[in-house]
Amino acid sequence: MNRKIDNMITIGITAYKEGDYLLEAWNSVISQSNNNWNAIIVLDGGANKKTYNIFESISHPKLKKYKLNKNAGPYSTRSYAIQKTSTAWYCQLDGDDLLPPEMVG
Repeated sequence: MNRKIDNMITIGITAYKEGDYLLEAWNSVISQSNNNWNAIIVLDGGANKKTYNIFESISHPKLKKYKLNKNAGPYSTRSYAIQKTSTAWYCQLDGDDLLPPEMVG
């Protein structure tokens, strides 16, 4: 069982066929005014090529990335991301969502 870190939040992004929106979602995470976050991106199996390439291009020391081999759907990918967290708090983003700049505070 993972020990939960209390003063941090994990921001989970799930992606399938979002294309450029995935990069915009990621940029909204790294532009947070507070650094008390970790991030997880879960790429659902069967993602289109553009989304896959953007997923592959994203890198950050506070990010963990996971690729599913088969299409699991939105609920399974979200559950997978939650299971992989090491923080007490979790915020879910779909690959086409954005965080407000002051969300992590």
